Amino acid sequence: MPTLSARADLAAALAAQARRTARQMIKFRARAYAARPRDLDALAPGLSATAPEALITAGADLLRQEAGAPRRWFGFGAEAPALNARALMLLGRTRRRFLAWGATQKRPADPAPLSPAARAPKSSVSAKAQRDDGAP
Repeated sequence: MPTLSARADLAAALAAQARRTARQMIKFRARAYAARPRDLDALAPGLSATAPEALITAGADLLRQEAGAPRRWFGFGAEAPALNARALMLLGRTRRRFLAWGATQKRPADPAPLSPAARAPKSSVSAKAQRDDGAP
């Protein structure tokens, strides 16, 4: 029979792993929303074309609604609305930070045009393989 401290250690380890997993899921979902903004419209209509502050506010509202909703634990998946709301807030904060960073940075000058030789597609065969005639 495990001791009390072993149970506490196990509970702490499981709680830490649950936090890491939730954080990973939120980041993954925020990246998916960034890649396909139209998916945001499934959470609330019109979110795909809104400003970052509106995304943060909408995420906070959705999270508040989810916290007040009754829980039914019939199986896995009951946490999805909360994860979606947190991912929406993370996406809004990231976009806001990106826009603020872009406003303070000077845009780099366009690079010089490449020569025709530099624009030529690279061969998939390495230079060493081209030199070798296939002999071992």
